[in-house]
Amino acid sequence: MAEVEAHWFEESESWVTSDVQVTPAMFATAVGEHVEIDIGGLGLFSYAMSCFVRGEWVPHLVVQGEHGPVMLLLLPHESVSEPVPLSLPEEGLSGVIVPLGEVSVAVMGEVDESMEHIRDRLDAAVEWSI
Repeated sequence: MAEVEAHWFEESESWVTSDVQVTPAMFATAVGEHVEIDIGGLGLFSYAMSCFVRGEWVPHLVVQGEHGPVMLLLLPHESVSEPVPLSLPEEGLSGVIVPLGEVSVAVMGEVDESMEHIRDRLDAAVEWSI
């Protein structure tokens, strides 16, 4: 899980508050053909890239939360049975890796961001076809 936490440092430029939505083409390139996301169900996506994490290319998305940007790493070949906490206290960040069907997603944001609210929206908005 340290690799997921460390990814924040590798792409800290993605960690900005913004009101600019990524283009549909950028979003489609980042998520690939194996996942469908109801963009409207999650809010404003300000960042969308495909990144190498834990030995594979995964969608790295940033959605604007209530208290700032929230990093989402969709982990199609990772499976957790219960939430795994993430923490970068020196940066004021916390998060969790949660099961999403048979795959997992890492969610990290400001300490006061409601991760439960984002997890619920993710569960409703993401559909895998792997």
